[in-house]
Amino acid sequence: MSKDILAVEHRQMSMDFALDTGHSAAQACIEKADELSPGFSEDAYQFILRHVQTLSYTDKVSCETLVDVAEANGHKPHDSRAYGPIFRRLVRDGVLHRVGYGMRTKGRGAHGASIYARAAL
Repeated sequence: MSKDILAVEHRQMSMDFALDTGHSAAQACIEKADELSPGFSEDAYQFILRHVQTLSYTDKVSCETLVDVAEANGHKPHDSRAYGPIFRRLVRDGVLHRVGYGMRTKGRGAHGASIYARAAL
C-alpha cells in the first residue's frame, strides 16, 4: 500500500460549526414535520409539558422515553429527530433540566441519551 493512500488528511470541524450545522438540520427537520403535520411541534411540546407535570421533581427520564410516550400518544413526526428543537425549548422554558446522560435505546446502545428531571416551575 502506498504511503500516499495512507496520508489522508483528517480535519475536525470547529465546535461552533458543528453546533450550528446540527441546529440548522434540526430546524429543517421540525419545519418539515410541521409542514407534513400542521401544528405538530406545538402539540408535541404541550403533550410533553403535560406529561412532565405528572412526574415528581426527583424522577429522571430519558429524552428517548419521552419521545416514545409522545409517539405512542399520536405525536409521531416523519423523523423522531424533530423532537430535538422541542427538547431545547422545554429546557429554555424551564420545564426540564438535563441531569446527565445515559445509554441510548435508539442509537445502537451508544452513550449520549440526555437524562432530564422536571424543573421547578
